[in-house]
Amino acid sequence: MNAEISKVEYEILLFMPPAKMLAEADINLGFKVLNYGCGPGKFTIMIAEIIGQSGIVCALDIHPLAIEAVEQKAHKKDYSNSIGKEEGLFPCAKRNL
Repeated sequence: MNAEISKVEYEILLFMPPAKMLAEADINLGFKVLNYGCGPGKFTIMIAEIIGQSGIVCALDIHPLAIEAVEQKAHKKDYSNSIGKEEGLFPCAKRNL
C-alpha cells in the first residue's frame, strides 16, 4: 500500500468540514482527546461537545495566544472543566491523560 496520498485526497482533507472530519475520527462520549496544535480552539470546542462532561480534551499549543483563545471559548461555552489548556511541549502528562 502506498503511504502517499493523491492531490485529490489531500484537497478533500484540506477542505473537509471540521464536523465531518471529527465524525470520521470516531470520537465518542467520555473519550480523552489530545488536540495537539489546537490553534484558537475550533476543533477543541467541537470535541468538548462530543465527549461531554465525562470526557477530557487537552488543548496543546506552543503559542500562548492560542491557549488564551481556547480559554475564552471554553469559558463562554461553560466547558472549562472539560478542557485542559496547556502551553508548551509536554504539559499534558501532569493531567493523567
